[in-house]
Amino acid sequence: MLKNLLLLTGFSTFAVIVIVAFNIYHNYTQSSLSDTTQTRIIPIPPTFDKETITQLKERDPISVSLSGKTEVQSEDTKDSPSTTISVTPSATTSGTLISNL
Repeated sequence: MLKNLLLLTGFSTFAVIVIVAFNIYHNYTQSSLSDTTQTRIIPIPPTFDKETITQLKERDPISVSLSGKTEVQSEDTKDSPSTTISVTPSATTSGTLISNL
């Protein structure tokens, strides 16, 4: 009985090793990309426009403050007199919010 169990364990171990080795070999030899995709892939050239990178580094950082009221003026409204609209929410009896202009 022990001899049969030892043979079964040996053959099972051998079968697992063969299956794992075959899967590793198969994954190593097969590519996941088709031939047409591989021919369309072009490498990225390692040259960069250093002047543009320098200009990007010299830009002033934009700081954003999300607290307080803000006024937004577009390019079209800079010449016209500015008007400020403030919106304050107020609760109604139904629990929904209504904005007062």
